[in-house]
Amino acid sequence: MEDYTELNRAIIEGVGGADNVVNVIHCATRLRFTLRDETKADRGALQALRGVIGTQSAAGTFQVLVGNRVDDVFRQLVELPELKERGIRESEAIGDPSAARIGLFDRFTRMMSDVYAPYIPVLATGGIASGIIGLLANMGVVAPDSLTYMTFYAIFYALIYFFPILLAFTAGKHFKCNPYVAATLGAAIMYPGVSDLLVTGASVILRDKRLIATMVVSGACGGLVLGLGQVAATNFAFSGILSFGAWLGAKNFPMYCLGIAISLVASFASTAILLKSGGIRDFG
Repeated sequence: MEDYTELNRAIIEGVGGADNVVNVIHCATRLRFTLRDETKADRGALQALRGVIGTQSAAGTFQVLVGNRVDDVFRQLVELPELKERGIRESEAIGDPSAARIGLFDRFTRMMSDVYAPYIPVLATGGIASGIIGLLANMGVVAPDSLTYMTFYAIFYALIYFFPILLAFTAGKHFKCNPYVAATLGAAIMYPGVSDLLVTGASVILRDKRLIATMVVSGACGGLVLGLGQVAATNFAFSGILSFGAWLGAKNFPMYCLGIAISLVASFASTAILLKSGGIRDFG
């Protein structure tokens, strides 16, 4: 691997020094800096560097275009002592005081970039592979029922088929939630029974939707108490009675207990009222 230490140090100096860098990520061809003060960046000096193709400000970031070697440049960039001392790492998401100055459109474009950009090279490669194998099949070089054809066909269409899972993962990273839980929720859409409903347009019929409404409203009441009490924990757990033990070290644990209690009481009370009214005779 080529050594980009000198280039990276020159880039850091060109963006106003390490003290001006809040965060840095990269896309397919660019280093994307979140700067404290973008006016300190020296565009002329950066564009004069050998290895820098250009600069641009977009989506609330200052971007330095370095081409398809951006992975190697970025990997060495975050290893520089001046950035390591500031706690900047590759996995760190953008989150800084300057975010409040970013417009709604810039926030949207940043979100689209973070969620979709990682898959652009894969989509392009898969599209090329699909086009080549389709051309070879039309020319009679490869049989449509052969293993070679099916392999190249799957390279592209497997990505399309499982796209909800991949998008959920990158969206989870962007929105600072657990990306693995997000990917699991995306996979739920691809579960055979659910995906069949989406494809066929079949409808799910509930005997009485009011029972579902009681669960939703009761859970929302408990969640409201948790939110007002600023309940927080350092680990991931579902906010329910089954995960009670996982929240023992939570901030404002008594409010967590109160929220669970209110949710249970509201659920039992609302269900009892519905049954007492005679409008619902059973749960089947």
